[in-house]
Amino acid sequence: MKRANFSILFLFGLVTLGGAVPSKEALAMPPKIMPQKEKTWVRTPKKDMTREAYMAKADTTPSKISLDESFRKTLLTEASAPQGKVKDRESCIQTLRVLDEKRKLLQRNGGMWHAFERAPELRTFSNKGMQIDSNLNKVFQAVRHLCETANGVPKSPIARMIADTIKERGGKEGARAHLIKMGRAPKDINIWFEYEAKAEKATTRKVSYQTVEGLIRKTQTLINGYEDLYHRKVGPAEKDAFLSQAKTLLTVINESLTEVPELSMALREDLEEPHVKYSGEH
Repeated sequence: MKRANFSILFLFGLVTLGGAVPSKEALAMPPKIMPQKEKTWVRTPKKDMTREAYMAKADTTPSKISLDESFRKTLLTEASAPQGKVKDRESCIQTLRVLDEKRKLLQRNGGMWHAFERAPELRTFSNKGMQIDSNLNKVFQAVRHLCETANGVPKSPIARMIADTIKERGGKEGARAHLIKMGRAPKDINIWFEYEAKAEKATTRKVSYQTVEGLIRKTQTLINGYEDLYHRKVGPAEKDAFLSQAKTLLTVINESLTEVPELSMALREDLEEPHVKYSGEH
C-alpha cells in the first residue's frame, strides 16, 4: 500500500511541475549517454612549475653531446685583469661589482635560460640554461662573501646568543642542562653548539686579497664565456656546438664550486646558519 501511494505522489509531482507523465515505453528505455566532450587544441592551463621542480627535471641532454675541450681550456684560463687592484674589503667589493653588474644585466634580460628558449632547437634543454644561471650566481655569491670576510667571518647574532648562553651557564654542559629544562630537543642543542664552534673558528680564518683577486680573474673568464653563449645565434647547424659549449660551461662552474677550496668554504660559511630558531633562551 505504501509503494502504491508513493507512485501516485511521484506522478502527481511530475504533473504539478508541468511535465508529462512518461509512458511505459519511455520508462523502459535505457538512460541516454552524453557524448564525450570534444577535445580541442586549447590546452588546460597548468599551475606554474616552481623553479626547484623545473631544476629537478631529468637531464634530457643527449649523451652524444660531449664537452668542448678547447672551450674548457679557455674557461680555465684566468683573465689578465684585475691585477693589483684588490687590496682591502672595499676595493675587493668594487672590483667584483663591475662583473656583477654585467651578470645582472644579462640575467635581467632572461639570462642563459632565455638563450635556450629563444632558439626552437634548444628549448628542450632550457633547464640547462637555468642551472648555468643558478650556479654562476653561486660563484658570485661565494666571491662576494670572501671579499667581505677575508680577515675573518664576524659572528652572526644567533652564534653570539649561543655563545652567551654557554658562558652564562658555566660551559656547554650547564647550557645543555638549561636548554633541556626549557624543553629544547637534544638534537637541536647539538646543532646549535656545533654551529657556534664553527662560527668561532671562522672568526680567525684568513684568505689573502691576492687569492680573492685571482678568483675574480677566474670569474671574469666565466662571465666572458657566459656572455658569448648568451649572444650566440643558434640554428639547426649550430645546435650541437652550442649544447657542447653550454655543457662545458656548466661543468666548469660546478667544478669551481666543489674543487676550488676557497669557493666551497665560502658557500658553506654563507649557508651554515641553522634553521632551528634560537631565541628567548635566557
